[in-house]
Amino acid sequence: YRRRAPVERRISEIEEELPRLEREAREADLLLADPNHYSDPALVMETIERKRSLGERMSLLTGEWEELYAKLGGIRSEFEEQKGEIAV
Repeated sequence: YRRRAPVERRISEIEEELPRLEREAREADLLLADPNHYSDPALVMETIERKRSLGERMSLLTGEWEELYAKLGGIRSEFEEQKGEIAV
């Protein structure tokens, strides 16, 4: 449990953060699809930078989530092996 809990907690944090980032990225896409948005070049550049930043963050979190999920699988397998050894 001691090894599993922090991994599960971080997975949960990532699973909460990713949908928020995806929603923000969709909002940026909608702004960039709106012709009226282009009346302010500085705002367009800010939106493009925000979209890029969100994409990078989502990519990093997705990679971290995959690594943690694999680690959690290893911890669970190890636990099952130890549990089996104790039962024998």
